[in-house]
Amino acid sequence: MFSFESLKKLFSDKRFQDMLQPDSIRFGSSGDILDHPRGVEIVKMVLEATKSLHEKSIQEGKKGYKIKIFTNYRPNLEDQLDELIEIAKANPDRFRLTISLPFNKKDTVNAKFMDYVEARPELFAGVTERGEDDLLREAPGTLLKNVGIQDVRHPRLLFMVGRVMSKAANAGRVPEWDVVEGDRELSFRDRGFVKTFLNPDALWLMVYATPYESNSARVFTPLNKSNLEAFSHLPFHPDFPVPPNWPGKGEERSWQEAQVMKAEVEASGKKQKVLTVVE
Repeated sequence: MFSFESLKKLFSDKRFQDMLQPDSIRFGSSGDILDHPRGVEIVKMVLEATKSLHEKSIQEGKKGYKIKIFTNYRPNLEDQLDELIEIAKANPDRFRLTISLPFNKKDTVNAKFMDYVEARPELFAGVTERGEDDLLREAPGTLLKNVGIQDVRHPRLLFMVGRVMSKAANAGRVPEWDVVEGDRELSFRDRGFVKTFLNPDALWLMVYATPYESNSARVFTPLNKSNLEAFSHLPFHPDFPVPPNWPGKGEERSWQEAQVMKAEVEASGKKQKVLTVVE
């Protein structure tokens, strides 16, 4: 976990500011900002540090530098969540907050969230209501355009590995991979691809796993002089700018192609190996 001081130093460095992309500063891609003891302070600091960048971008007719927060609802962190909502109220054009609900076996936390909702009618009244199961109805929302709710209780295999969802959460739902065209292919295609992240204390590498076969769809490791030569041979994700002279190319593999390869391995009687990324 990076210190508040490290993050402040990073966001005050013009070289880092020049690397930021408009409308894409996000906290919560693979972690929760409220896990940090000074999470709310970090959000305020980043808003202030990028204020001049945002104003300049708007003057040039561009999107501006917006902050996006993705956080889990937890009853013991309601005070911090309230603070994030206040930040959203004060920055309607620069700040986007998404509140995520858990996919636990028991819906205890989800029920507590409804108590949280009903205690704040000025934010949720008439928009988010209890359903027949006494939980959040489908398509929830808030009265603020820049505050949303995500209910992840659905049967996508990623959320079923190592977890058993409640019967109420599963009732009447259609498996997502059967209704979304190309869903399996898109998920499998990213397997093995990497991209880099610049953090305050190190340059990190992120490796995409396959959500259908892994508890975590992303794996992180810090880069250094001793491992960069090896890790650079991993295929860089084609959706992101590839670093100069990055040797890793890689080929996209569809779900159907992967199934054929798996069948060939099983037919040979050999034990299927874990994906080899560096020889």
